[in-house]
Amino acid sequence: MVGNSDVTVAGTSWIVVELAGRATSEPRPQLTFGEGGRVGGSTGVNRLGGRYAVADGVLTVTDTVMTRMAGPPDAMDQEQRLLEVLGEPRQLTAGEGELILGGPAADAPAPDESAPDGSAPDGSAPVEPAPEQPIAAAARLAPAPAPAPDPTSAPAPAL
Repeated sequence: MVGNSDVTVAGTSWIVVELAGRATSEPRPQLTFGEGGRVGGSTGVNRLGGRYAVADGVLTVTDTVMTRMAGPPDAMDQEQRLLEVLGEPRQLTAGEGELILGGPAADAPAPDESAPDGSAPDGSAPVEPAPEQPIAAAARLAPAPAPAPDPTSAPAPAL
């Protein structure tokens, strides 16, 4: 896994393959993170857009707007789970071919504040480092396939 602060999402597109431990169903939600801090995509039923920022390994999505079409109950449940994930800052981790939106950023472990010799900041007994815990995935995203070339945008052949 890449450290949280090393993750860059600008200019990438992703398919949401899992939400809260459950595989997503077709049509799967998709998210595209633009270079200018804009996010867009689909919940599987509705289109969404907004702004995003990544700082210190935390993804924050704000100013979200969305169409309001109705869909089948399962798709609407999936949409609601996605909106809950995007509704609060999330720990961000990149793995082999995946992006993980972890638990709420407020649940991130506190930095180790022990002194270099292992003692606590107040000089008391050494502080045992907490075992590394895997980040609980609120969502797992896989890279979206590149869009097919638009045949109408190809240059005309020279005559």
